[in-house]
Amino acid sequence: MGRKLAGITLVVAMLVTWALPAWAWQAEGGYKNCGLLIAFAHGRYNDIVAITGPGGSTGYYLENDNSWHVRERNGSYSGDWQVLGDPYLDLGQTWAGCRNYG
Repeated sequence: MGRKLAGITLVVAMLVTWALPAWAWQAEGGYKNCGLLIAFAHGRYNDIVAITGPGGSTGYYLENDNSWHVRERNGSYSGDWQVLGDPYLDLGQTWAGCRNYG
């Protein structure tokens, strides 16, 4: 009876593991110093994104339509920035910049 229960438990555990969605987050980030200008993060993503502007807070955006979208999020004058995209992040079009307005 113990072996049978162990076998059933193993099969259930395997099925649950295989049924879980594959999270494929891609990330880009770094440090940006804009001196007296406002720093911002720019991201091009497909479906879901979390954008943290340099030294700022995080914004979460969802467009579940399997298309590419662009978002920007202001931060402070300098600090760490990060863009997380799921399932895809266009790394060539994801960066931090500076501007003279907020």
